[in-house]
Amino acid sequence: MTTHQGFSDPNETAWATRERETLQSRTAWAGEREACLGLFRRLRRRDNPGRRHQSLGQRSAIARPAAPGTASTTVAPAAFPVSMTRVRGTAHRQISVFTRRSDAQGSGPEWICQVGSTSSRRSVGAMPSGRYRLGRMTELLASSGDDHPIIALDDGSGPNLLVAHPGGGDATTWDSVTRCLTDDFRVVRMHRRIYAPGADIALPHSMAVEAADIVAVAELLDSPVLLVGHSSGAVAALEAALLEPSVFTGLILYEPPMPTGELVAGAAGVRARAALDAGDPVEAMRIHMRDIVRMPASTVDAMFADQHVQAALAAYATAQIADNEAIDALGTGIDRFAELETATTLIEGDLSPAHLRERLADLGATLPNARIVTLPGQGHIAHLTAPDLLANAIRDAAAHVLRA
Repeated sequence: MTTHQGFSDPNETAWATRERETLQSRTAWAGEREACLGLFRRLRRRDNPGRRHQSLGQRSAIARPAAPGTASTTVAPAAFPVSMTRVRGTAHRQISVFTRRSDAQGSGPEWICQVGSTSSRRSVGAMPSGRYRLGRMTELLASSGDDHPIIALDDGSGPNLLVAHPGGGDATTWDSVTRCLTDDFRVVRMHRRIYAPGADIALPHSMAVEAADIVAVAELLDSPVLLVGHSSGAVAALEAALLEPSVFTGLILYEPPMPTGELVAGAAGVRARAALDAGDPVEAMRIHMRDIVRMPASTVDAMFADQHVQAALAAYATAQIADNEAIDALGTGIDRFAELETATTLIEGDLSPAHLRERLADLGATLPNARIVTLPGQGHIAHLTAPDLLANAIRDAAAHVLRA
């Protein structure tokens, strides 16, 4: 297991600080069971709004009531002035409040930025798509086809790697892999809309929506754009490549659970939805882990024996079950990919559940320009157990495409 000493620079990014504090200086875990337990304990600490906001004497976004006629998610004012600069632009803005609001007339969501001091705050209206720098942290803001704002974390420099993260978390679950890649690549990790903090999840969710979101972010980047997807994020990536194949120079896909010969969730997905609708998100996620992902029973039992892990899993249950349903809604069969000529590297772990490897093999036999890379001693979560190994596989895949 590799470790690092963390960052001593007082100006380190907010993302690096959060990872250093919550991962306790770890960049990898010794095995899948430890990784699952450690990850969800981390998510529980990170996503506990009461602890994070109340320690600053603030009200959490979840606790803040919406104004009449609006559905609003508001981040409390920063405890200190935060500067936000639009890269390649002229505006330099002091950010106090950043709000997503939908009006009662249904005109669509709008990201509102309020600037200035508390006594002289004014609204500057909707934020245009572009690249923004928040302190030392850079984010991309894209607008998808339905005007939904898509935020992506932007790190490093070099050829573009656009990452669609797996289910059960947000883009920060790939922090350790990103750190291994940013010396050679610009790594852009988009927050998938259903997993973004405070997300309003419209049912039924659709992979077509996710594909459009990915394309919207990709169109902010210069060529080449290498699209990286993990798990359900890799399914969305494949659909994005089919939607706009000319946008992507290559695909790097880590175990997409594509319904090749059979549905991914199937009857287990129906039971998970029933549990969620009955007010039992923990049971819904137990079904997901045990019967849909098909993780080893001992790992699932260990995860759900921990109350903090249960709480963290429950927090993502609504998004995860919607994600599963969106994949199954694609239907079985992958013949539509037979003419997708984009150079593709399919990554698998030799310890992954058998059905994931079988689905990957089906994709490898269908895609006309695909190759399969196997990570020895790894399962479905190498981004946690061996981020350096996964990063090296991505680096090699990128080199293979860029040389061509």
